[in-house]
Amino acid sequence: MLFLRYKADHSSGVDKEKWESAVKEELTHRSSVDKYFSSLTSNPRYYQYSEGVKDFNCYKRAIDQFTSEFGMSDYGLKYFSVFANMCNEDSHVF
Repeated sequence: MLFLRYKADHSSGVDKEKWESAVKEELTHRSSVDKYFSSLTSNPRYYQYSEGVKDFNCYKRAIDQFTSEFGMSDYGLKYFSVFANMCNEDSHVF
């Protein structure tokens, strides 16, 4: 995000428009990812650091479901502990 914002701020003309569009697209993507996870759970304990994954099949299903909708991004990775915590509690959640 910082790179995109830097390029948008230090470009001009068509390049500036391109980078500003990329910033808007990234912000939209991040908002969608945030909404997805808030729709999964609002329980703060799921957002805590996970000590590990107990059920890798559940965890893989969760990641596959997420990436099929949103693709893989650095921003989405910050939430993967939610998947781990949910799967550790209930292996059939995904």
